[in-house]
Amino acid sequence: MRRRNTSNFSYYPEEQERRGTILRTLLFFGVLAALCVLLAFAVRRFERGHISKADASALQKGLAYLSAQDAQDPAAVEETIKAQLQAKLAAEREQRLQEMLNGEVNVWTMFQDYAFMGDSRTVGLYVWNFLPHERVFAEAGATILWPRDHLEEVKAHNPSMLILCFGLNDVSLGFWPTAEEYATGYLNLLTWIKQEMPDVKIYVNSIFPAKDPAFEKSASWYKIPDYNVALKAMCEENGYAFIDNTQLAEEHMALYEQDGIHFYKQMYDLWAANMMMTILQDE
Repeated sequence: MRRRNTSNFSYYPEEQERRGTILRTLLFFGVLAALCVLLAFAVRRFERGHISKADASALQKGLAYLSAQDAQDPAAVEETIKAQLQAKLAAEREQRLQEMLNGEVNVWTMFQDYAFMGDSRTVGLYVWNFLPHERVFAEAGATILWPRDHLEEVKAHNPSMLILCFGLNDVSLGFWPTAEEYATGYLNLLTWIKQEMPDVKIYVNSIFPAKDPAFEKSASWYKIPDYNVALKAMCEENGYAFIDNTQLAEEHMALYEQDGIHFYKQMYDLWAANMMMTILQDE
């Protein structure tokens, strides 16, 4: 099996985090005990006249501090260590986010250990050479039924992050005539994927709306906003990360191709930044 890359944006199971916290706590108390022994030894040396009174006073204060730390509740120490780690990670995420927004880094290089699944809009990720084809599993006309025949290809790469981009065809084909039925169908897909890939972190993209003249092809696309509301609620209720592209689409309709469905190249950079903002904030 391919070794998982956990250098950036990797998903850590709760069990792994719990074990890491316990290990850090044990290490903390081990170091604490060793320091107490060393300080006690230093104090004895002072009593025998081998170190100065000033140094001995500092050592006594250090020993008193360590003794107080040693008396703390292990659970409280564990929570303190965990809070410090989370604060450090949050600062690192904020730094990466600012670097991305300032154009200091190429947003596409920030995708690590990932896979995409989606429809023709997703195909553009490799057609425009933003991402390698082997990491983008997509096909024109695909719906949320499509992954069931292609997940084995994704599993072969063992990604820690799976980003889904479906909905346009799902709404127009009428297999899910209401937003609620579609949200239920999507949840069934997500549940199945988690059964097949328990460690993967799933991100669900909202459905990009269509624009004229696309509605001449399918008036059902007028209902995309309703479907997005249902999708977002489903994700929030079931613990799946939702990437909301609504505002992005509204502000950049000029970057749609003439068919009112697909995107010009510039739109993909904005979409990538929007996805990465959610990924960073969700870590």
